[in-house]
Amino acid sequence: MSKIGKINISIPEKVKVILTEGVINIEGPLGKKSLNIDLDIFDLNINDGKEVSIKPKKNNQDTKRLWGMNRSLINNAIIGTSKGYEKILELSGVGYRAALKGNTLNLQLGFSHDVNFNIPNGVKILVEKQNILKISGTDKQQVGMVAAEIKSLRPPEPYKGKGIKEQGQYILRKEGKKEIMRLTKAQRKKYRIRNKIKKLSTSDRYRLSVNRSTKNISAQIIDDVKKITLVYASSNTNEIKLQKKNKKELSKIVAEQLANKAKDMKITKVYFDRGVYRYHGRVKLLAEELRKNGMEF
Repeated sequence: MSKIGKINISIPEKVKVILTEGVINIEGPLGKKSLNIDLDIFDLNINDGKEVSIKPKKNNQDTKRLWGMNRSLINNAIIGTSKGYEKILELSGVGYRAALKGNTLNLQLGFSHDVNFNIPNGVKILVEKQNILKISGTDKQQVGMVAAEIKSLRPPEPYKGKGIKEQGQYILRKEGKKEIMRLTKAQRKKYRIRNKIKKLSTSDRYRLSVNRSTKNISAQIIDDVKKITLVYASSNTNEIKLQKKNKKELSKIVAEQLANKAKDMKITKVYFDRGVYRYHGRVKLLAEELRKNGMEF
């Protein structure tokens, strides 16, 4: 017994199925379709125009294979003439676009030339937003073949996913080549210190991180458990810039602002994370000013 072949096919409204001398003619709102059925092997019955059933006259290995296939062909033809079939393709890539020129589909797929695809009879192609193709028709096999031929013009590549793919198709992506990243001695030191302090950081004692450039300096108190910044102060604000102070004085102002904001949040104890910077100059001034304003570290 064939699991597919033994299921009866229901005939929807507005679809006519007529059997004449081994040829089954199917007519629906979207078109007509004819299929050849070998009546020496199969019995085909049309029940009051509502159901089609197909059964083999002899049940053996050869008829089992043909039984399910013939049943599927009839079912596909009925669905095609009543509802039709549709495939949606997506063009992914910079400059990838499509346009219809009469009975020809013009595709720009990143080549030095345009690609023209002749649309066969019985298939309709609609272009939406220049990168979406809707392929429709009554023949399931023909619609699938046209979609496959268009996809073969530029198959999706695994690195950036550029190419033509079906809507919802999963592309197995590969990781691109990586440059060998070599950390400097200062960067290794920064990560080593930061990781040690992160391990010590708790809800009772947070991490105070310092960053400086040639002109400005900033500091923030970070909760590494919740991964949020609690307090932040920087010399790169309009309020401080208007004061026109030198760099050392700016460090003191930033320290004072940070200490006052920390006091408002009842933060007095922190771990001092100076990163790659030496305990010297503006970083040292910032730390000393924070201690003067009641911060402990």
